[in-house]
Amino acid sequence: MYAAFSTGLKEAYGKLPLSGIPRITRPRRRPNQENLGGFTVVDPGGNWLRIFPAKDTAPADEPTGPLARALANAVVQGETRGETVQAIRILDTNLAKPGASREERVEALVYRAELALRVDDRQRADAIVAELRELGAEVPAELV
Repeated sequence: MYAAFSTGLKEAYGKLPLSGIPRITRPRRRPNQENLGGFTVVDPGGNWLRIFPAKDTAPADEPTGPLARALANAVVQGETRGETVQAIRILDTNLAKPGASREERVEALVYRAELALRVDDRQRADAIVAELRELGAEVPAELV
């Protein structure tokens, strides 16, 4: 379903809108939705449409590392409550701490770059993209 929404938005706007209205978020697990992966579309009227698989889908495992838990918390703040600035604070605080796995760091950095774009901080998003490349991570096209 995400592919259909993102394709339609790219056709209508020439790119995938990650900031402003309308916008779409990339699918990610949400601890306040039984850890199911979903995405949000904010339509031109400002309505938030949250899309998740059916409840009979097996939920994903709970995040275990500190950065993974912080990311889950940031997703709740940024995607469910619309508190982008709070999500940024959570991630910035936890990304500064050592000890996360590469996988956890990459996932948190991708979301942090999306948040940077949401608040029109292209310079920060570009710095995060550079860090993702240093880590040898695949950078989502919409961040470049």
